[in-house]
Amino acid sequence: MEISQSYLKEVLSYNPDTGIFTWNCRPDSHFRSGRACNAWNAKFAGLAAGGVQLRNGGRYKRVRISIDNVRWKAHRLAYIYMTGKSPAEVDHKNGDATDNRWSNLSDGSGGKNRYNVGMRSDNTSGFTGVVWIKALGKWAARPWLNGKPKHIGVFSEKLDAARAVRKFYDENGYSETHGQDRLGLNLRERTKTYQIKAGQRPTTLMDAIKKVK
Repeated sequence: MEISQSYLKEVLSYNPDTGIFTWNCRPDSHFRSGRACNAWNAKFAGLAAGGVQLRNGGRYKRVRISIDNVRWKAHRLAYIYMTGKSPAEVDHKNGDATDNRWSNLSDGSGGKNRYNVGMRSDNTSGFTGVVWIKALGKWAARPWLNGKPKHIGVFSEKLDAARAVRKFYDENGYSETHGQDRLGLNLRERTKTYQIKAGQRPTTLMDAIKKVK
């Protein structure tokens, strides 16, 4: 089911600078009666639309808006509002699915959205694309490209493996926020975290983050 740009603009106003939708004063034609129309407008017109939906145990948040009993992803509505088009996927450039500013949205169709994916919940190294090879006692840089793992090399230091993965992502057009973890730090920022504390090496990545903050 799709919604037209013209109807969407009758229902909602979108601020591209903030990413926030507000309810318009809707016409009688949207309702079964003038009484229902007046009641709805008195209650909602001028207010911010939508609410935050939690998924994956609260790890993933996004804004959804219900229009005529149909729930829509706010980022998809923003894309339709601004362009009149509805791509298969809409990507949030900074990885925050609640940030629906127009400058933060892009067409993620054709697999582009896979180039801006968060860190998997089962990651154990703290870096996307970095895995521990027990038999070698070293860290492997093993990112994925087009659905296939790419072996870059093995490293004694986890940070060196993370740098190799980040370089691979940069060279292959991945987003700055690809591999971002639940703390909101992408690979480049996490690398920077370690570098800042060189000489006072913390025992864990969490300690490093806390000390830099």
